[in-house]
Amino acid sequence: MEWSRLDESTITELEKLLAAEPCSGAGVILRLAWRAGLMRDEIHALQWKQVDFERALLRLPDRDVPMDEDLTRCLRQWQTLCGQYSSYVIVSEHKRTHMLPESISRLARSALDCAGLTSVRLADLHYNYILRQSAQQGWQEALRTSGLSISTYRSRPRYKNARSSAKAKKASSPALPHGEKNERERLQAVLKENRLSPAGLALWLYCDTGLQYTEISSLTWEQVDLEHHLLHLADRDEPLSAELVSLLCEVLETRGPVSETHVLLSPHARKPIPRARLSNLTKELLAKNGLDPALPARLRSDGARESRRRRLLAYAARHGGISLKAAMELLGLTENAARELLTQLTAEGQLTRDHPVYRPVGAETTAAQRESRIRAVLAEHGPCSARELSERLGMAPRMIQRALEPMLARGEIAKEADMSRPGHPLSYTLIHP
Repeated sequence: MEWSRLDESTITELEKLLAAEPCSGAGVILRLAWRAGLMRDEIHALQWKQVDFERALLRLPDRDVPMDEDLTRCLRQWQTLCGQYSSYVIVSEHKRTHMLPESISRLARSALDCAGLTSVRLADLHYNYILRQSAQQGWQEALRTSGLSISTYRSRPRYKNARSSAKAKKASSPALPHGEKNERERLQAVLKENRLSPAGLALWLYCDTGLQYTEISSLTWEQVDLEHHLLHLADRDEPLSAELVSLLCEVLETRGPVSETHVLLSPHARKPIPRARLSNLTKELLAKNGLDPALPARLRSDGARESRRRRLLAYAARHGGISLKAAMELLGLTENAARELLTQLTAEGQLTRDHPVYRPVGAETTAAQRESRIRAVLAEHGPCSARELSERLGMAPRMIQRALEPMLARGEIAKEADMSRPGHPLSYTLIHP
């Protein structure tokens, strides 16, 4: 069905109709569709407890919709007239009972026909609310207040024109101040509120770990290592933050016995969610909460940087340290980028440099530990030069020399030239294991 914008003459006649129906069942119905963009079934289900006169909002299950002065005034008068008969807003003026959906359609149809608006349907008022919101506020706000999905919005032939108008308006209007900190706070609030929904969990994974939507869509519980705070992906292990681990534990608890291996499942069918559908779900969640669907992508670089930091620190913790070369291979970074990250972590006090490796703070080896490690290498590999010991142990040459001197003095090792090698390098041999 095509969305067609109402022309000026039709709008004029519609406004005349509403003015002639300041407080009637038909007037309320038409205003809820035209002024607030509600569909017929939403109008039918609307209850007085959802009408927030103080804040001028209609609090629907999936969204809050602002009320203009005309709609607010009409609903106040209607509540005075019929509010005592039912908890529902739309009641029959004669029977004083909750009006059926079919009756809502008939009443709206009759009022529109009497005003000469025979080609205008109740659904057209809803569609044109969306088009007006899109042109005036942007399509994200239109989706937020209308509850319409992105896929449905994009399927309408006329939506592109509305989006073009919205973009033109945005380009000609000064940008609203919107600090990055405020954006982050708003996004965090949305993620926490929707943390157990597929869209909320997907966004959390996307922002926190830097995973692609394809990886999120295919993620299984077998890949989730909650004990070690890791995601085991095809090409890498991705560390998890403590907050994300807690969230995944919460999701797992709500599942009960896991019959489906995928982490993200559709709410009703309980099936894996395709990548394209998952992307649309996240955009819809953001749009309905007044956030730019492109926001996670803008903030994702921060998540990716934090993910690289966690991966590097986790590697250093497991192996007692990490070299520049190992950091490059682990993260797929250039030499300069890897060195910059290692230097930054060192400056922050999370790593300490023990050339040629960087070790976790507090993991520095004692003299006895260094000697023990040297004995182990010599016992396993036989005679080694100081350089070989440095490479095998990931220890600075000066640290190797400091450890070798007392071992020589105690007669635990012997030093002699290796005549079998070019240049006859000095090698160290274990005498007393």
